[in-house]
Amino acid sequence: MDDSASALDFKTDAALRHAIRERSVRGAAEGGLPLTTVIVSQRVSTVRDADMICVLDHGSVAGLGTHDELYATCQLYREICQSQLRREELEGQRGSAAPAPSPGPASALGAPVSVCAKEGC
Repeated sequence: MDDSASALDFKTDAALRHAIRERSVRGAAEGGLPLTTVIVSQRVSTVRDADMICVLDHGSVAGLGTHDELYATCQLYREICQSQLRREELEGQRGSAAPAPSPGPASALGAPVSVCAKEGC
């Protein structure tokens, strides 16, 4: 969804993610097969509610888990979050073992990084 959703404003992007999630839940509730959705995105807001997030760094897996797990254990994911999310959105993460957001961009963000999520597993 990265390329196709990159031109969407955040409200429309949220509505699209909501519609995909609703379709998955509705399909399973109606006796259909659960819908597995794979989302490739560099936007944390697009993947943060996924069941599983895979953080890739130069084609290698840098982290695998939920948003909260990765924020606590994966420095690269935490740096990406800190560069993209507002301070208020990060406040809930302060209870984790992760350090508070540092000022300025992290140097690792210049490297090609992908965040991909798999929902509905």
